[in-house]
Amino acid sequence: MKKIIICTVVLLSTAIQLFACDLCKSHQPEVLQEVTHGMGPQGAMDYVLLWGAVIIVLITLILSIALLVFPKRMDKNNRIKFLPVNDFE
Repeated sequence: MKKIIICTVVLLSTAIQLFACDLCKSHQPEVLQEVTHGMGPQGAMDYVLLWGAVIIVLITLILSIALLVFPKRMDKNNRIKFLPVNDFE
């Protein structure tokens, strides 16, 4: 029970710091005002890099979920795919 209380306090104290402070909100563009601390993107190239990273992360997330839900190779001889399953048998 003590561990649960400590974990809850730590999670709640870090959740408060997730949102930007008032000073940082004034330095951010409208889109990112509530999201980040600091100066934010300074030019057009920063936005290109930011959106490029977002696209790469989304593609990776979608492909990871798709390949976990619908695996293409179901051959039991596939050593890499079934290595964790074979460890428990």
